[in-house]
Amino acid sequence: MTETNTPFTPDLPGFASDIEEFEATNSTTAEPSEGSDISAIPSFDLEGDYKPIPVVPRGIYSGNITAVHFSNYGLHFTICIIDDTSATLSDGNTPLNGAKITHTIWFPKPEDASTYTKSGKQTKREWKINNAAIEAKALNLSINTPQQIKDLIENGTAIGHPVTFQVENEFYKNELRDRIKMGTIKYAPQLA
Repeated sequence: MTETNTPFTPDLPGFASDIEEFEATNSTTAEPSEGSDISAIPSFDLEGDYKPIPVVPRGIYSGNITAVHFSNYGLHFTICIIDDTSATLSDGNTPLNGAKITHTIWFPKPEDASTYTKSGKQTKREWKINNAAIEAKALNLSINTPQQIKDLIENGTAIGHPVTFQVENEFYKNELRDRIKMGTIKYAPQLA
């Protein structure tokens, strides 16, 4: 049996033209594309120019919900911190007053009904539903059904909603980040 180095080409419509297009766009002899000239890159020094993203220090804060959207099975809130002191973020320069932080209430994915949490005590669906119910009550928001969530976003019902919350700091992928501690965000009508 003799081996040949003939490339395999399946008999599929358009396959050959796809290969030709791939080779044309990935050719090493093609003209340089925009951004491929290293000398055109502005000068930088990764070590000297690197600045970590400033984070909100640990503590208890108040603020207002300024934006709400739903994506990836999460209801995401952007909260603008209200602080009348001269406190700053972790960089020592950025004012804490007006800084934004996000919080997400997670809702179940279809596969969560058959997947258990690490403890094995409940499904991920049950955990997410229970947690969403607790947070909705604490925030004084009606998000009991997908339609109510849609209405909340479309009507802007939560915009301007005053809240209090506790921020904690943690390392994620070797970067310090801030997040609202689960179970600490609450509606604060006295701030309205």
